[in-house]
Amino acid sequence: MPGDPGTSRTTPEQLRASLDAVLGEATATLAEEAGQLARAHQILHDALQ
Repeated sequence: MPGDPGTSRTTPEQLRASLDAVLGEATATLAEEAGQLARAHQILHDALQ
């Protein structure tokens, strides 16, 4: 049900796939790695909302 706080909009499988995609990207610099980790953090944060 939309707007129901008891239901998740993202399934565990979708979350894993999204995180795997982001964290599976090769990074060449610390700045790129920091950006990658920030994107992964945002994905997790959004899933927990």
